[in-house]
Amino acid sequence: MESNQDQEIEDYWLSIKTTTDYEEVYSDRGTGASMDLSVWKPIPPPGYKNIGYCFTQTRSKPEFGTVVVKELKKGMLCKPYSWTLHWNDKGTRASKDGSIWSPIAPPGYQALGSVAKHIPNSHFASNDDFDSIVCVSEELLYKSELGSFIWKDA
Repeated sequence: MESNQDQEIEDYWLSIKTTTDYEEVYSDRGTGASMDLSVWKPIPPPGYKNIGYCFTQTRSKPEFGTVVVKELKKGMLCKPYSWTLHWNDKGTRASKDGSIWSPIAPPGYQALGSVAKHIPNSHFASNDDFDSIVCVSEELLYKSELGSFIWKDA
């Protein structure tokens, strides 16, 4: 795999990089949705963690970077304490079950992204399913606007 960690921001609390290394972890192929969706897990460099996966409207690997983070001061990152299901493909014609989840952060932290995976619809997600995902301390965050619409199941 070719690596391209082309940007890095480092301060006392956190190191932030972008990576263009990805593994496809979910595709809506066969669901009957009117729009394509592929979900790509960023492959972070050693010591870095993901804050979410990359959702695209194409089957091609993303050509842009996704943010990954590394804790420099203890307590700036933590594992989610649970997961919330946003969507699963129950009732579709997909050959493989899959679902979209968001981490639930402990008090004082925020979850910044969502994930997806081909797992049975009866399965409840855990940190074992998404072991590279972390939440970020609220003391490092500020409010911003969400990006544009990506996909709908219709």
